[in-house]
Amino acid sequence: MPRVIRAGRRSRTRIGGGGACMGYRTVVREARREFPVPRRELWDAVANTDHLDRWIGMPHVVFGSLTVTADAFFREATAGVRGFLRLRWREYPFEWVRGERYSVMRLFEAGPWNMLYAGVEIRGDEQTSWLRVFAELTPRTALGWVLARTMVPKGVREVLAYCDRFVTLRKSGLDIRLPPPQRVTPVDGAGLEGLAAALRRERTGSRWWHVSLGI
Repeated sequence: MPRVIRAGRRSRTRIGGGGACMGYRTVVREARREFPVPRRELWDAVANTDHLDRWIGMPHVVFGSLTVTADAFFREATAGVRGFLRLRWREYPFEWVRGERYSVMRLFEAGPWNMLYAGVEIRGDEQTSWLRVFAELTPRTALGWVLARTMVPKGVREVLAYCDRFVTLRKSGLDIRLPPPQRVTPVDGAGLEGLAAALRRERTGSRWWHVSLGI
């Protein structure tokens, strides 16, 4: 099994991006782990971000037009979360250093969150890789803060689980380069209804929410 070197957690207040975060503290998590595979191989696994997103169950993203001006470069994007919440944000280009690190920033225009910043860093040699996974999610609302405290650490853990699975497949000798996506988890209807009710109570009629109850 890969050896856990360190897992860190902290939170801090941050104002930024799509508007004031109303004093809600940014939820920040990171984890560092050692894997018994060459750095270039682990990089190839995590650099396939489309496949990684599908494996960890990220919602399908619809990208819109690209905005390019003298002081801005981003793409509009939307996604549905948990079947009832519609998010809209500006996605900026990845900060990408091949074989070493990447990160992405999303500035939300609506919904419970203000900003997401996340990525990975890799170092190592021909036998061993050291991976750092990090994520920061700044809430816009109290509900966003509650959700972020669950979603951020879960996302970090799932990236590590993806890497664990990649290492297991590599050691097995099977002709499978990347872990196949996990099976879809059954929908928790009662949980979704509870979240939808909380959304209605918190921001009924507000321009922040785009709620579609298709449960």
